[in-house]
Amino acid sequence: INSHDCGGTIQADLHFSGSKVSMVLEFLKPVIDKIINTRLTALICGNVDKAINEQGSQALKNISQEVRKILQTSPTPPPTPVVEDPKHELVDFQENSGIELLHSVVTKVLGNNRSPNSANALLERFLGADGNLSLHSVVTLPVSKVIDIDNLGRLNITLENASFSHLNSFSAMDFYSPQPQELQLLLSLARLALQARITLGVKPHGSITGDELKETFSAKVALSEFSVGTLGFLALNASRLSPLGADQLGELGCVAPGVDAAAALQGDLGAKDFTTQLAPQSGQDLEHDVDHMINAAASLLLGSYKDALGQAGHALIIARGIEAVNSKLQQTLQSAGACPPPFEDYSNITLSSMAWLLSVTTCVVSVGFCLSALIGPKKVEMRQMCQTTSLASTGSTRTDPTSLNVETGGGEASDKSLAFHPRIRPGFRWGLPLLMLSTMLLFLSSNSGVGAVVKIYITANGRPAT
Repeated sequence: INSHDCGGTIQADLHFSGSKVSMVLEFLKPVIDKIINTRLTALICGNVDKAINEQGSQALKNISQEVRKILQTSPTPPPTPVVEDPKHELVDFQENSGIELLHSVVTKVLGNNRSPNSANALLERFLGADGNLSLHSVVTLPVSKVIDIDNLGRLNITLENASFSHLNSFSAMDFYSPQPQELQLLLSLARLALQARITLGVKPHGSITGDELKETFSAKVALSEFSVGTLGFLALNASRLSPLGADQLGELGCVAPGVDAAAALQGDLGAKDFTTQLAPQSGQDLEHDVDHMINAAASLLLGSYKDALGQAGHALIIARGIEAVNSKLQQTLQSAGACPPPFEDYSNITLSSMAWLLSVTTCVVSVGFCLSALIGPKKVEMRQMCQTTSLASTGSTRTDPTSLNVETGGGEASDKSLAFHPRIRPGFRWGLPLLMLSTMLLFLSSNSGVGAVVKIYITANGRPAT
């Protein structure tokens, strides 16, 4: 870094008072102001040029070396695990009907923009027209990260707030099995934007000394044609997983022995174009000028070294990201606990007995109501005859809803339920709902009793899903 043409203006407001010499100094005030302005400007510019040309160049050199190390170590994807399968016990995802069903759902429903249940339509329904998602609803903010840079200082980055936009702009998605034990997920968005509020703190050390500098920025990153892809390897032993019960499938200690191998093979992020914008939050003139210089320098670096930064980010994802995922995955599988025995008895004698008792009670009451309606209909018929006579005496022969209002005693016809219609006898009005309640209680009693056995078979595309 080579800085030059440093300039500035310092306004000095001097006042002299006291002896007669002050009158001379007041007369020479313009000359003194000019000398002070020149000396202070030269002193400030000299220190700024020295800091940028020496310490700044050294810091940039250190950062450049770190980036070069990342670029020179050409990342290679981890090798595909080799698993022997002489008895053909491994699940073949290419022939698995469940994977075929997921592939159809992802490509023909979620990834189909003409479908009312597409991912874009669902996200727009829940996140709004712009597809905005605030990280406050997902993680706890703020989040801080401290980075030590040699010969520069300690960098403290705090994410105060962040949100994503245009999450409802999926242009393509797919989920399929390229190999018998491999699964791949591909997602692509037409555009994606990230807005964040970041507080940056720099505490110099080493060759640079001073107090910690802090500044808050409003950052925005816009991506076009953003894509992400992952490829994983998963060898499931069907002979070990088939005997497991439904409750055991949720236990890691039961599932881990049935996983012969698992690994993340590839991961990739890409974007056709991206733009960045940093807006300082301070309104002071001097800080605004410094922030504008930082913003201009960041935009220049991101624009000039966009390809190199993209390669470095890609290398970090493959070399460190996948390595971290595989390490965590192996630790999880190895530290799985013991498999609990299957819970075969799902019955509840108390619940079954109470439901049976209530079912019998409601059934008896329901039959009683219905019999009362059949035995004593004369009172209801007499009331209906009286209402008919009343309508006849008024000379009304209408059969529209207005006549129904008169018959039901006024009010809107749409407000009257059929169960409370005057032509419905009270026995049927209460007997039929109680009979339905008795049926539901009988169903609950039969399925919670010891003698009830329920087996669930899941089929997809006409074949059982393993």
